[in-house]
Amino acid sequence: MSRAGALSVQFPRWSHRSPRRRRHRVLHVFLRRGAVVAAVYGERNIKEALAILDRFQIPTVAWRIHATAQELYQHLKKNKDAEMHRERAEAHILALANSFAPDEPLRQSFLDATPVRRILLERVVKKTTRQNKLRRGAAS
Repeated sequence: MSRAGALSVQFPRWSHRSPRRRRHRVLHVFLRRGAVVAAVYGERNIKEALAILDRFQIPTVAWRIHATAQELYQHLKKNKDAEMHRERAEAHILALANSFAPDEPLRQSFLDATPVRRILLERVVKKTTRQNKLRRGAAS
């Protein structure tokens, strides 16, 4: 999905330089459709994984599935769904982290992992952005 999406974004830059523009435009449309098809299959797979999570408690996997769902829904411009899955991923991450003793090195290693930090940092960024908007609204 990401490869097709990335290529389809790059293609308009390539096509305007080529004397064979029609062929490039057709290929661009094909790549866009490929990205959409990949997103549809991705959404179906995510829904299947979430259904499994509903039946079984697998916290070590749950946060990752919700993080992947967040990325997919951001790509599809479904921001409410993306934020919901980010919040669920964060909840699973914090539950896992809190299952370790506070001074356990594995706890800090888990929290320092790049995918985990990305989920946790997005919360901070969104909270700060909301607070700034509220301040600007109050100042007006």
